[in-house]
Amino acid sequence: MAMENKVTLGSVANFLADTIIEKQQLKAMEKTIRVKTFSGSASQIERDVTEWFESLNSIQILFTTPSSINIYICMKVTVVIPCYNHYKYIAEAINSVRAQTYKNIEIIIVDDCSTELLEGKFISEYVNYLDIPIIHHPRNRGLAATRNTGICAIPEDDGLVLPLDADDKIHPTCIEKMVAQYKYRERDIISTYLETFGQYTRVSKPHPSPTWEDLRITNRLNCCSLFSRRMWFNIGGYDEMMRNGYEDWCFWLKATKAGYKIHTIPEILFYYRKHLPGESMLDKAKQTKQETISLCFSHGP
Repeated sequence: MAMENKVTLGSVANFLADTIIEKQQLKAMEKTIRVKTFSGSASQIERDVTEWFESLNSIQILFTTPSSINIYICMKVTVVIPCYNHYKYIAEAINSVRAQTYKNIEIIIVDDCSTELLEGKFISEYVNYLDIPIIHHPRNRGLAATRNTGICAIPEDDGLVLPLDADDKIHPTCIEKMVAQYKYRERDIISTYLETFGQYTRVSKPHPSPTWEDLRITNRLNCCSLFSRRMWFNIGGYDEMMRNGYEDWCFWLKATKAGYKIHTIPEILFYYRKHLPGESMLDKAKQTKQETISLCFSHGP
């Protein structure tokens, strides 16, 4: 009977082939949560596993024994893509997420009342085809509020969040490596090196583990960094008063002041688009940098 059970479990494993993780990768998955255990006769296990698996829309890790099968779910990552008049770039951002080696990913797009109506209509049709939810602000509220709207739409308090602006993109292994470091290093925020593209190319290597004291001097990690929805909730989200930029810097200051820890992966996994001088939000923010930072410190960290 045990041999028959192993054969049947093997057939289940073949059915779930795309969800099996190689042994050498398991160390990075130590925090993965077991959510379901199946036991019983071979035929009952196979039937129950198949029925349960088909009801899910996420990637699983599979472990088998001669008499039972345990199903694990990798942590879900929601990529929040805020967009304001960057529809000509957003397909690149979406495609970079869809090309990820890590598969338990959801995309949420939030449009901040864009005025590029024709391109917006085309992209709306495109994301509807891909079954990606898109939320529309009835009025322009700024980047901080747009990110908050997307994160508010995530139902799970324990889920992970990766903000990705509509004109940027990520390396295919970005999320897989971020999640592995989030689990293995037990850090709350995972960032990476970045490379600019577009008008010019430059590599930025942020501080490996910036603290609140480091961040008070200057921003030492990029906006496309991984964190938990629970952390976002606990620190009050992005400060929506920061309408002129540096909202991510203010967010990292609040997080580190609250005791959350940062780790930067020493690898280029994020690509930041550089526009013509004066066209990017960062360039515009630099014009009022002192005023904006003063606003952050006046009612924040």
